[in-house]
Amino acid sequence: PSTDLGAVGFQLALTSGVADRAGNALVPFVRDFAPLSVPTVLVGELFDDATSRPLATGTATLLASGGAPTPAPWPRATVTSSGLFSLPAVDGEALVRLSSPGYLDVWRRVAVLAAAGTAPSETLFAARLTPVAAPATAAPADGGTLFTAPGRDGVGVPPAAGGPATPALALFAPSGSLPPDVVVTLTERSAQGLPVLPPLGWSVAAAAHVRVVDAAGAPVTPATTSTLRLPDRYGATAATPLTLARLDAAGLAWIAEGTAILRAGWLEAPVDGAGDWAVFVPDPAPTAPPAVSPGAALEGTTLPPVDPLESAEVVAAPAD
Repeated sequence: PSTDLGAVGFQLALTSGVADRAGNALVPFVRDFAPLSVPTVLVGELFDDATSRPLATGTATLLASGGAPTPAPWPRATVTSSGLFSLPAVDGEALVRLSSPGYLDVWRRVAVLAAAGTAPSETLFAARLTPVAAPATAAPADGGTLFTAPGRDGVGVPPAAGGPATPALALFAPSGSLPPDVVVTLTERSAQGLPVLPPLGWSVAAAAHVRVVDAAGAPVTPATTSTLRLPDRYGATAATPLTLARLDAAGLAWIAEGTAILRAGWLEAPVDGAGDWAVFVPDPAPTAPPAVSPGAALEGTTLPPVDPLESAEVVAAPAD
């Protein structure tokens, strides 16, 4: 066009008559473009990790830009009805916090690259938020209380032979560890819905956000260590190295806390409080990450000079 669209604001909307097999119409693509006054723009999309559909409510907050913390007030953008947002940024690493009512927050680090030329450039990325689960069900157990909740797919782990399904997540608190009016929430996270993505060289076997509060909603610190049980999403064997890690909410880093064990289809590990917990599996050589020590942050691997993956075959299921 004769007009420089980067200097004006406009909305682009694309619709179609496409629908899925259940008759649900394809969500129209709608994107708002604001006048660009900076050389680089960070553009993102926000999705519901449970449904894979765009989130129509939410905010994106720019906490760091150009590799340095952003001074207050932080730049903030509200997502559109199709889950899109844009933030001004400068060349370098950016840190964005993404949130939505009823969902767990996530933080994403994005490398912003300025393109050559005079036109503003865009850096694109997407994030998935996990809906907060309902409070866990509490029941007396041998020597304590067992809190159980379904997994992220809303169902439990199928039994080995007949009978009802086993709840996918569980937290066992020994007697005296928690007050009687405590409310525990166990929300399973997927690999893409982690609050912070792990360094290169680590795969996610299981992850969950644990919330422990009293009847008034105030945080509660357990008096003793509890046992967290999560479904194995990796397919671990007795020989699989399972590293337990918790999220350092201040430094946004995964801290090694020991190991998890595989027990009857569960990944089981001791935890000493609320927060985000995950079980990671290190990649084998040549992309194996450095060994970790309890209390230290997980470190990423150094990529080999030549990509070991030369070809791949992708098969769609179902084929149509």
